[in-house]
Amino acid sequence: MTTLYFFGDSWSSENCEVERLFSAGKYITNELIKSCPSMVSDLLNLPYKNFSKSGSSQTHLIQQLLESDIKPGDHAVFSLTAGSRRFYYDDDGKPHNIFVDKNVDAINDYQDCWQSGWVCYTLYQYCQQNSIYCWFLNMFNVSWSKQVHHPLWNLIPDQNWILPKSQCVLQVFDLDYFAQFQEYKNSDFYDWLHTNNTQVKQFIRPCNEHPNLSGRRKIAEIISNKLSAHL
Repeated sequence: MTTLYFFGDSWSSENCEVERLFSAGKYITNELIKSCPSMVSDLLNLPYKNFSKSGSSQTHLIQQLLESDIKPGDHAVFSLTAGSRRFYYDDDGKPHNIFVDKNVDAINDYQDCWQSGWVCYTLYQYCQQNSIYCWFLNMFNVSWSKQVHHPLWNLIPDQNWILPKSQCVLQVFDLDYFAQFQEYKNSDFYDWLHTNNTQVKQFIRPCNEHPNLSGRRKIAEIISNKLSAHL
């Protein structure tokens, strides 16, 4: 049977902010606490395996994929986190994910877009060569930009994107707010959170910066609607 595989950061991991709040008695609900991948599995009636890890970078997606037992005919869903995160091995061969968002000497839009381009192209080619269905979804950031995109992006088919590569999940969460911008900027995520408007309350709160159960359900619907035509 086809299995759904999920790779990403805390937005698609099994244990994140919702679980922590619930265990601390700060998130009261009669609903079963489920991850977004688990919800997709329920909607499509297919088994799933989740290799997402909180704090992961895009480059770490490659390692997540290689450490999985994914096989031909399975579906790989890559949830893209901020392109400014980095993954590296130290002198002892131990892997690390780091946040370099505030280090302006280490990041810029060109570097982040180039890195995202080769990561996504590597993932796409690996899936192609192993007969795996490959899907990409921008979560709270957008890696591609028409101003700075690297030519590698042109080699990744648009049909492999669950949402267009110029969009992220947040824009589906709040169509009205993000309609005011010609292009999504990665700083828009935190600006939107601080509005604390109706959509923030609906899809994020009481979490600080992760989807609540309603947000997870919305993402699961976006993913399952795209994949259902290819199963």
